[in-house]
This record gives sequence, C-alpha cells and structure tokens, in this order.
Amino acid sequence: MKRILPLIMSLLLSQCLFAQILDSAYIRVQYEAKSKNMADSDKIFSDWFYLDAGVTASVFYSFYDNFSDSTKRSLLLSGLSNEEIFKKTKSLKRGSEDKIYKNYENNTLMFLSNVFAQDYFYEESLERQNWVLSKDTAIIESYNCLKATCMFRGREWIAWYTPDIPMIEGPWKLCGLPGLILKAVDAKGEFSFICKGISLLMPKKEIFLPVEAYKNKYVKTDGRTFIQIKRKSVEDLKNSLASQGLTIVSVTDEKGINAEIQKKRMNAIEYYE
Repeated sequence: MKRILPLIMSLLLSQCLFAQILDSAYIRVQYEAKSKNMADSDKIFSDWFYLDAGVTASVFYSFYDNFSDSTKRSLLLSGLSNEEIFKKTKSLKRGSEDKIYKNYENNTLMFLSNVFAQDYFYEESLERQNWVLSKDTAIIESYNCLKATCMFRGREWIAWYTPDIPMIEGPWKLCGLPGLILKAVDAKGEFSFICKGISLLMPKKEIFLPVEAYKNKYVKTDGRTFIQIKRKSVEDLKNSLASQGLTIVSVTDEKGINAEIQKKRMNAIEYYE
C-alpha cells in the first residue's frame, strides 16, 4: 500500500499538470435539467447541472456525475480495490457524462462524453444562436428576464435571459444573448434547463480542459459521428458492445428471468444537417 499511494498521487498530479487551464470561473449557475431521452417513451430524466463561468471560458457539467467521479477518486486514493469502489458507489445517482467547454477567446466549443467506458471528444466552432428578441417578461430566481427564441440544430428554443447579469452565457450549447440565460425550453417540451440558484465562487475555480492529459484515453470524433455512436449504443446495444470487444451474456427482468433486450429509439437534443 505504501508503494501504491505515491504512484496514484503522481498520476493524479501529472494529469493536473498537463491539463489545459482555460480560465478561472467566478460564478456558478445551477440548473435543473429535464430530458425526454427516448422517442418511444414518455419517461423524463432529471439531472442537476453546474455552469461554471469566467470571463473568457466556461464549463457545463452534471453535479451528479462530478460527485460520483470525485467519490471514486477519493476511494481510489484510500486504497480500495475497483470491486470495493463499485460496491460503495453503485447506489449514487447517475448524471450525464457530457461536459461542454466554451472558449470565447478562440471561439471554439469542446464536447467530452463517454459511451460504454470509452471517452470521446470533439471540437467545433462556438455557434452563437440567431436569437429573435421579444418584449415578453418574466421573473426567475428574483431576476427580471426577457424572452428570446431561436432555431438550433433542429429544435426551436424558448429562452429567458436577464440583462441584470450581463453575460452571454447559458446552459448546454446555448449562448449569445445580452444577459445570462436562466431558463431554456425546447418548443416540444422535451428538453429544459431552469436556473435554481446562482453563486459567486470564492475563491475562483480554475477551468481545466483534461484532453491534453488523457490524449491516449479520448477518441477524437465530431458532433454528427458522436450522436451516431450514442444512438447505436441505445438502439443496437449488442453490436455496439461487440464493436468494443464486450459481450452481453444474458439479460434478466425484475424477477430474474431471462428476457430479450427491449428495442429503444433515442431522442437526440440536437440534429446535425
């Protein structure tokens, strides 16, 4: 154990050293997120996201996923085995593994996620949506807000932003309004992000982009291809696992009886033309 812990600490330190620091976040916006992830099911998935934003960059990530990862790292440092870590963390609420980094200095967006233990990333131009501003008003979290709408990647979005916080930031990939977006809902009501709290980060929190530290771990792709990979993992589970050298031995229902894998259809939040 005495030999293992210094090795783990060395690996974690090297990851920090080689991670790119984009900015220091001074504000955190908390969003309750709801999504209809399956086209053939009315089930709504809920998550809790943080938007940590600085002057030139931001990161948008799931609190639940971040808490789970932090807990696993802590248990790893304590010397527990992978099996022991799994047992202690299997009951933790799972969140989205998507992380979105906006970099306003070079006008790029970096997307990181995971499918079946394989990490992916892609970079694309930071697209500021073509918003149509409205005079409609609302109050969200005690902030005066104005309404705006746009079409983005196949969906119409209705957003409420507050000029009281003069940031062009917003949840997910949404941005570009003359004020922080506190609420965004697509016109079909299938995806939504609603602000539930805003706090100043004291001290500021550095925004790390980990790709440089994990070059051999992440597979580079693009937005369109990643959605196809994600869709295959949902709609063609067996072949998706087989492509990564994994096999499903058996599937059982709630009573422990062998069952067929149910067919599903993914409902993507965005569509690339």
